[in-house]
Amino acid sequence: RDFNLFALRSVLSALPENTSKQTVSTHVLYIATLMYKRCIARFQDMSDFDDHTTYACLELFKACASLVLSTKYSLKTESVLKGIAGTSELP
Repeated sequence: RDFNLFALRSVLSALPENTSKQTVSTHVLYIATLMYKRCIARFQDMSDFDDHTTYACLELFKACASLVLSTKYSLKTESVLKGIAGTSELP
């Protein structure tokens, strides 16, 4: 569990605030999608496993979502959310 927290916090600290649209639309969106599928969609299982890890997953997902949905990058919200939820191809 400590390693999970370390890994999640490392990724969170590595997210750049000033990055290219290409990086955000690929790498950051991929991380958000992964967090959604593995953590958010399975929230109860994650919470049963460890509350601290669950919270770290939520923090990372929020940071990624904030970046991808930022007006700075002008990504289409509907496409981003469909991509994260897995209901369509990533933008």
